[in-house]
Order: sequence, then structure tokens, then C-alpha cells
Amino acid sequence: MAYIDSVKDSVMLQTPSIGGKSIPSNVTETVLCGNLQCTGGWLQRWKNRTRPYFEGQWACSRNCLSQLVTQSVRREIGSSIAGDEFSPHNHRIPLGLVLMAQGIITPVQLQQALQRQRQRGHGRIGDCLMEAANLSEGQITRAMGAQWNCPMLTLEGFSPERMARLAPQAVLEESGMLPVRVAGGKALYLAFDAELNPAAALALEQMTDLHVHSGLLPSSQYQAARKRLTECKGITTNEETVEDQDSLVKAMVSVIEKQQPVASRLVRVGRLYWMRLWLEGHAVSCIPGESAEDVLDCVWRIYP
Repeated sequence: MAYIDSVKDSVMLQTPSIGGKSIPSNVTETVLCGNLQCTGGWLQRWKNRTRPYFEGQWACSRNCLSQLVTQSVRREIGSSIAGDEFSPHNHRIPLGLVLMAQGIITPVQLQQALQRQRQRGHGRIGDCLMEAANLSEGQITRAMGAQWNCPMLTLEGFSPERMARLAPQAVLEESGMLPVRVAGGKALYLAFDAELNPAAALALEQMTDLHVHSGLLPSSQYQAARKRLTECKGITTNEETVEDQDSLVKAMVSVIEKQQPVASRLVRVGRLYWMRLWLEGHAVSCIPGESAEDVLDCVWRIYP
């Protein structure tokens, strides 16, 4: 919860009055522009230091805001170049061998499943194993969990109305993430179908400051839960396609300048750049609740 807590503290320190109590002027005057190359000098003294904030830093001008956003966009693009999409599980033990090692199927049943898959020319080996060895969906999912070293989750406590506010639908579809539940206000249980997406899970963790626990759901349960989730209203989301990195920065700066958020943050999920803006101090939380109307999500994709 470090980022959310720091945002709340930041909002409290810079708001003229909280709960009817005034904040001394010398406290608000200690807030400096987040751009290290800022040339605003003494003119910063006359600026409103409560807005806009981007990733915990106040920007005194459009130029300084542009510098802050540029740094964050480069960070997110750099994480892609550095290979954050790489999964350490690319060389997992094949599902059939996992099931054989567990004594659930025989070599003959595995060969039958592989033959079915070759004859069809498509489809997942798990579906063929269910047919050839009369396995349940749960057995297949638990075996895949052994491949990924993760648990098989359940839909206990799943609230699609609440989880729909956690991230934009476009982000969830891009990544395959299915938020299942939040436990104790600190831990988020995140489900996937067939394989995990560690990079996307990390991005969601960075955006919410919840500790993410990833796992798998049986495919039929996953698909049914995703359908319920898409039918629920989430945070108001603006989606846009831009031509390049410069266009992306300009678009983000324009939104922040227009909305004047008390807090905002950027993460990249696959090909999408997701920025969440908290427009009022009471709206700052991991999962917007009653104040969801004071939160705005923006999603960009660089074309092509």
C-alpha cells in the first residue's frame, strides 16, 4: 500500500484544510516541483501545490509535467526492451509428463491424447487428456498449477461489481487477468486461464500497491467469471491510439492538465499504457468504491 498511502499523505499535506483543520502555510510551501531541471524558481511560491500530481510528484508547469511523464514513459518502454515479458516458465515440464509423474495418467493415455491433438490440428493438450483419460477439469488445472508453481484458485468471495473497478476492461482482456478477490485490504488474488502473465501481474501490483497472488482457475469457471466481469460497470475509461512515444507523452500531459488530479500513475500492460487519475483526495484508494466517479482511467496503444 506504499504508493496509495504516500498519495494520501501527500494530499493531506498539501490541502489547505482537512476535516476543518487548517494546514500551516509553511508546510505547503515546502513542496517543490518534481522536475529536477525545473527553472521556475521563486515563481513556484505562487503556484497551487495541491494539483496536478503525477506519480507522487507535483509539477509546477506544463513543461515540468512533460518532463515527468516522459521519464515514466521511457521507463515503461525500457521495461519492455529489457524483456519483462519473458517468463521463467518457458521451459516447463510438459503437462502430460506432470500427470504421469503424479500417477494420474498412463503412457498409453498420454499417447492417445497426443494422437487426438495431432488429428485435430489444434486445441490444448489438456482438453485431449480429459477425453482420453477421463480426467476432470480440476485435475488438469491442478497439474498446470504444478507446471507454473502456483495454486488453483476458487471463485469464493468473487464480486464482479467490485473487481470491475480494479482495472479497465481493455487491460484485463489484453493480459488475461481476472481479479478474483482482495483479502484483508492488502492481498489481491489474480486468476489466469492455462498460463500466468507475471509482467501484467506486476503492473497491477504497481498500480494498486496490493500484494498480488497469481493462480489458475478451471477454464469453464474462468470464462464464466470473465463474462460476469465484462457485464459490470467499471471506472470511466478513455481509450486512444497514438502514433509514437512523443504523441503518447503529449496526450498524457493534456489529460493531466485538463483533469488536474491529486494523484496519477502510469503502468504498461502488454501493448497498452494505462494511466489512472484520482481527481479528489477522498477517491484515492486501491479499489475505488463510493467515490468511483472521481477516478478516471486512460488507456493508450501506440500504432501499429
